[in-house]
Amino acid sequence: MKIKNLKSFEEGEFPIKIITLVQSPIELHKHDFSELVVVLRGSGTHCTANLNYSIKAGDIFYIKPGYVHGYSNPVNLKLANIMYFPRKIGIPLNDIGELPGYKAIFELEPDLRNSGRFNGRLNLNIADLSFAEKLVNNIKSELWSVRPGRIFMAVSYLMQLIGFISRSYETNLNPDTRALFNIGRIVNHIESTYLERFSLNAIAKKFNMSPCTLIRTFKRATGSTPGLYAQKFKIQKASELLVAPDATVSEVAYRSGFSDSNYFSRQFKRQTGLSPKKFRSLYLKINICPT
Repeated sequence: MKIKNLKSFEEGEFPIKIITLVQSPIELHKHDFSELVVVLRGSGTHCTANLNYSIKAGDIFYIKPGYVHGYSNPVNLKLANIMYFPRKIGIPLNDIGELPGYKAIFELEPDLRNSGRFNGRLNLNIADLSFAEKLVNNIKSELWSVRPGRIFMAVSYLMQLIGFISRSYETNLNPDTRALFNIGRIVNHIESTYLERFSLNAIAKKFNMSPCTLIRTFKRATGSTPGLYAQKFKIQKASELLVAPDATVSEVAYRSGFSDSNYFSRQFKRQTGLSPKKFRSLYLKINICPT
């Protein structure tokens, strides 16, 4: 079956849009924007490429660009679909990106659902759902407003919604989301200590797990072992540092958590297919040199 690629934004349109609707059945589709879904009323089935699961009022889930999904069996299913392009908006995550709840709902959950390994999601109580709906309506009001500063205000309300959802994940845990929340804590620990020497045993001890259990649960959630995840995160940091033409490879290696520049170069090429110098050269050619 051919998957439709839906487009909801016109060329030059501001990269946030909200559609609140009573959802009818819709076949599997995908899109190039991020979508945050708040289930306001009713129930139904959310369908992904490898998993179908029931949804109800209070459920919130995030769909990454390019991920396939659809809806079936709706019963008075009212949704608020917040569609946006994070990079075009330039949302500053700052410390919200470090919250385990943010890691769980915006990074881990979508990948797990897409692979058919997880159907858990955040479910807000009545009071929290009412507050989330108020933020959604505030975004919508600003987008329709003609007042000066409407774009700034719309983005600020979207940031509040993302922050509120990320915080709410911790206070609305069920057995499924609790396990993922804990993985979010481990991911945050690995990312915040990437300059330190990686120790599987130390991480397992910190989170009261055996090394074998840590590897098994972490791999189930992320598709990677903790050690490999840490290595990839360091390489990602190195890629960001390499775009600065005045930093030497040795400096980049040290600032991304590697004590040996030769080992760093081997690992970088293994994961990216390019040496650090070739990566920088290609980046500068594409992004700086005139065509």
